[in-house]
Amino acid sequence: MKRITFSILLLFSFVGLFANTLENKEYWTQLLDDKKYDVLEEKLSILQKSYEGDPSKERVLLRVLSVFSNSDPLLEDKIELWVKEKPNSMFSHLALGSYHAHLGWLSRGSRWSKDTTSQQFAKMNGHFRKANDELKWVVAKNPKLSVAYAGLISLAVSSNNQNKNKLFKEAISYNPLSSVIRTTYLIGLLPKWGGSFEEIENFLLQTSTLYPQNSALKIQEGFLEYAHGDQIFTSGEKNAYKDALNYLNKAIKKSKYRRFLTRRAEIYKYMKLYEKSLEDYTEALKQYPQDSELLEGRAKIYYKLNMYDLALEDVNKAILYDKMHPKALQTRGFIYYAMKKKDQALLDLTDSLIYGYENKTTHKYIGYIQYYTKKNYRLAAESLKLSSMFGNDDSYLWYLITASQWHNRDCDFVQSAYIYEEKCKINADCKKKNLDWALKSAEYAKKSTCRE
Repeated sequence: MKRITFSILLLFSFVGLFANTLENKEYWTQLLDDKKYDVLEEKLSILQKSYEGDPSKERVLLRVLSVFSNSDPLLEDKIELWVKEKPNSMFSHLALGSYHAHLGWLSRGSRWSKDTTSQQFAKMNGHFRKANDELKWVVAKNPKLSVAYAGLISLAVSSNNQNKNKLFKEAISYNPLSSVIRTTYLIGLLPKWGGSFEEIENFLLQTSTLYPQNSALKIQEGFLEYAHGDQIFTSGEKNAYKDALNYLNKAIKKSKYRRFLTRRAEIYKYMKLYEKSLEDYTEALKQYPQDSELLEGRAKIYYKLNMYDLALEDVNKAILYDKMHPKALQTRGFIYYAMKKKDQALLDLTDSLIYGYENKTTHKYIGYIQYYTKKNYRLAAESLKLSSMFGNDDSYLWYLITASQWHNRDCDFVQSAYIYEEKCKINADCKKKNLDWALKSAEYAKKSTCRE
């Protein structure tokens, strides 16, 4: 009996002493780099046993495994070598599943479905299939690995797959007090994923009866208010930000859940209440100090405040923990552009497009650099036209497109000049000398080199 008691005490003292290491993603990646698979297995097994003994410890394992949700192109081979060396290891397969799930989300991008390309969906589905296979293998091996079940539910939610309900019932039968499984399922009950406010309210009520058995479940408190705020935030309605903020304030009063804080920080950003946004990102980073999404979010606020050194510090950390994260690369590109480091800006902005994460500002800055710095007028015109396709209505954009095509002896500049003229009718800021040059050059070209 004494030996058993001592073992339990040793287990929990290890987890307590290990807390500082848990926040250090470099520690875990170094173990993988050094091929210390036995050490990885031992430490991850201790964390899983800790959860099984005390459900409130579950998110410790979740945070550690987030190290494998990384877009580093070299990481896949390293994890697959771990799988090869330890084919029966639950954690090697879980790491590989986490890696592909992360790449699937990055490949899908953050735009609405109607604005997401078929190529993006194809890449997403390819990664999700691999992730699904790995995670299914894990739960078959040990159904008490709640993090793997949460991953499967998340994949089902992303595909609007009704299998999420079946998966949840199965997962919860083995892990009745799992906070990770329940909050993942809650996300699937959001209206944008096919759920409803009524379902959320009923689910929260049912789960609240389990609070005495697992205090970590209280993290879900405020989810109904969050759900209302999230829907309003994305609605585009008048006063959307203000109304969404009211709901998020209520949610955060109940729980300082990372998801709630991040959404409110975004709302504050769009309302240009940057100091308040910083406060929320900083509060969330106290919980997850090496979270790339949070670091990138705060970096963008520092960038908005022209605090470029602090912005660069945060975004460099974000990229350290997620090598090819498109939003982080994009943000660093913006920062470098503002700091007049155009070569570095171009490199990051170009890399940010690798997963199809595109918007008008990225293409605008690439176009500006190609036009003014690189004098590559063909690429300048291509990037600036893409910026227009993504909703950039700035008339000056079409002046630069016209000028780029003119420099490149491209007769398309004639049509671009007339588009520029139409834009100038809407935008009174057009410079007369620019418009005069564009129209005169177009008329001359129509009579000479660009005759139909």
